[in-house]
Amino acid sequence: MALTDREIIKEREAGTAQSFGLAGTPKAAVAAKHTRAYVGVKTGTENAATGVAETAMFVVDRKSIAKTVKFINGTNIAASTSDWTYLVVGKSTAGAASTVFATWNTGATAVGGAVTKWIPASFIVSPNADATIAAGDVITYTITKGGAGKLIDPGPFQLDAEEV
Repeated sequence: MALTDREIIKEREAGTAQSFGLAGTPKAAVAAKHTRAYVGVKTGTENAATGVAETAMFVVDRKSIAKTVKFINGTNIAASTSDWTYLVVGKSTAGAASTVFATWNTGATAVGGAVTKWIPASFIVSPNADATIAAGDVITYTITKGGAGKLIDPGPFQLDAEEV
């Protein structure tokens, strides 16, 4: 399998870092160097039971792999299996239906749980091909709710993506 130009550059940088003792884990250091942070904002405050239709946040300009997704809420949100909110982050290629690659569920501690005010909530990111983002993909978020739901304040989403 042929390597991309970026993969060749990363291999060379890792070799240099290792040769000169510049990093204990050269590949991780190189991956961090090639990771970009993209920030989008959830605007508006809906009532606790109202979901939010898929909304575009930003475009990723280079082929990347999603590493982390975080959201900061302005209030505490208690975990609840009867009144929950499900946040998903997806990617859309050329206007096609989005593919979900990161999730947070206030009703399931294994994939989210409670949210603490001003503390970034770290989403569960898909460990498979769904986390690969093509150059030009639009990153979106959607919020669905069950029972009485949970109020989600306006706040920032951050995607850390390693360029590949």
